[in-house]
Amino acid sequence: MLGLVSLQCVTAAAKEPFAIMGFGQSTCAEITRLKPVDRTPEAAAVMSWAQGYMSALNIDHVRNGKPFQDLGAVTISGQLAFMLNYCDKNPLKQFGVAVHSLYISLPQVTETK
Repeated sequence: MLGLVSLQCVTAAAKEPFAIMGFGQSTCAEITRLKPVDRTPEAAAVMSWAQGYMSALNIDHVRNGKPFQDLGAVTISGQLAFMLNYCDKNPLKQFGVAVHSLYISLPQVTETK
């Protein structure tokens, strides 16, 4: 868990403006070094950031009358596996890009009941 705190502090200490903060600003290599395997505190922290990011995108889409992605279409374990697979293949990309790739891979909802 100490690694999580250290990673967050390094990210937050940067002196340039950021559109994304927290784990999303980290590289995929930094995330995979945390070893966020299913049902660990590291996985919970990473998934919390990812779920918040994707939920915010959906809220924006719903408010603007756009289709949104079904966040419940893939299990949490499946979502984590998707992002870690992306990160294994793209270690220098920001983790936020991995999360966004997951987001756009999810089924789109065009109408609500």
